[in-house]
Amino acid sequence: MTAVAIGRRERKKLAARESILEETTVLLNSGGVAGTTIDAICDGCDIAKKTFYNYYRSKHELLLDICQSRLLDQLALTIDEAVAASSGLGERIDYIFSEVARRNAHAGLLERELVEYMVGNLSLNPNQGAGQLTLMTSYYQN
Repeated sequence: MTAVAIGRRERKKLAARESILEETTVLLNSGGVAGTTIDAICDGCDIAKKTFYNYYRSKHELLLDICQSRLLDQLALTIDEAVAASSGLGERIDYIFSEVARRNAHAGLLERELVEYMVGNLSLNPNQGAGQLTLMTSYYQN
């Protein structure tokens, strides 16, 4: 398999997007969702607001992207572990719930803020909430 080289412009776009995600994570860790503003994100990344909006339509969209990448990807790994560890559905579900409970017991401010935000927004935005629920359901259909 040959690695595909990406151009300078694409590398810069990826770096800017990663910078936004990293800065947002830092701000969420210190001030939570309410204390994280687009202005603070832009200041921390040293980008203009227009640049932010090239990547995300809103703070909400950015937070959902972080929720999906951190929480749902973590859940997907847990489900994969459950499938590998046992063959019965009951055992898999027990494994998933016990692992989620263990992680929740040790969760930091960031994870708690993201879970609260994601759960709260499942009911506020039916279209995105339905998409998130569909994604979570697909993980369970292995």
